[in-house]
Amino acid sequence: MSKIKKQQETVILERYHGPLITNGVGLGYIKIFPWINFFVSLLFYSAAKFNGVNFIENLFLCCLVFSIISIIYSFFNIIIEKFSVLTYIFLSITFFITLIGLDFISLMMLVGGDDFYSSTYSFVFKLFSFIFLAFSLIMTFFVYPYFYRRDRRTNGAYREKESKFNSGDNKLFSSNFLLIFGLVVFVPPLLTGYLENVFGLVIGILFSLVIPALVVDAFYAALYAKQHPEEIDEL
Repeated sequence: MSKIKKQQETVILERYHGPLITNGVGLGYIKIFPWINFFVSLLFYSAAKFNGVNFIENLFLCCLVFSIISIIYSFFNIIIEKFSVLTYIFLSITFFITLIGLDFISLMMLVGGDDFYSSTYSFVFKLFSFIFLAFSLIMTFFVYPYFYRRDRRTNGAYREKESKFNSGDNKLFSSNFLLIFGLVVFVPPLLTGYLENVFGLVIGILFSLVIPALVVDAFYAALYAKQHPEEIDEL
């Protein structure tokens, strides 16, 4: 009887990873993503400073400073493991910076690399910046947190269904849907010479829908680490 009870408790305490993530965010991510953010932020900061676009310069200066702090933090394994809650909070912010960088890369492709900084005050830039930002905020603060709250309320009742969605048995991935979708979306722009612009729009929306899953998972991992520090895996 006690053995069954212990197994049930283990299932309840297992950390939930959201509807899109199979393994969840680990502490080791702190050693990788800050470096990616550093180089992307440095690139955009330098270009914005050279072209005199102050709001992009200030935005990526903040991203650059936080990335440097995270890189320094990542060298101390003892601190990473001992202060796992802080590490996961760092990761949540780090993933948000990653999202900012990816969205700006998408905007550069959408607007055009040659005219990017000169068109930052244009209607097109503002419109699609707002669209990417809206998708990101909705997914970060409403959609993905809903799944975590639902999992907590139902004690993981929907986890099996979500795991089937992520598996190779999903008919969406095993069918020709993605191929047909790609042909419909990208062939007309290819023929008309707007492939780069449409590709920037598509991946910008995709990044804004998917990357927030990492932001939210890292945040809830921090809450889980605070409640169950003994369950957190080591580096």
